[in-house]
Amino acid sequence: MELLYTNEHMEEDKCMENTIPVKITVTERQLDSLKKIYDAFIIFLDEYGRTDGFNDYCPDFNKIKDLNQRNSAKMKFYMGLHDKIDMIALVYQQETVVLHQLDMEDLEDLLYEDLIELYMDQLNHGFSFNAKNREDHTWTEVPWDVAKDYILDKLNEFMFQYF
Repeated sequence: MELLYTNEHMEEDKCMENTIPVKITVTERQLDSLKKIYDAFIIFLDEYGRTDGFNDYCPDFNKIKDLNQRNSAKMKFYMGLHDKIDMIALVYQQETVVLHQLDMEDLEDLLYEDLIELYMDQLNHGFSFNAKNREDHTWTEVPWDVAKDYILDKLNEFMFQYF
């Protein structure tokens, strides 16, 4: 037993010395679930990239003179964007039954914090109402394509531990 333990310990030390990340063993079903979540993120980020950080969808709210209509248009616009993130959240929730044994905290943070901040703070960065309302967030000074790459890098970093 001592020799077996020593050999295992030595193998771990070799991995640490060579800085080779250790892959976490998961089932094929879990890999499929992770792929579905990854695909949902990629679809979102693709649309985000093709629409200049969703700015192509954003109307000029200042042209709407009636305050109630302006607020209604803003609400409708932002709810539509929330629906896009909700699609990723829905896929994630569907797959949590299969993934419940894995540590998903980093992915949850990415989905429920970073991704929401990305599109809210980057949205319409050129217009003053967004820049003024979101000065306390870190994304406001970063171009939308840099923010997109950050999210993609974080997503890939999380997935790399399994693939």
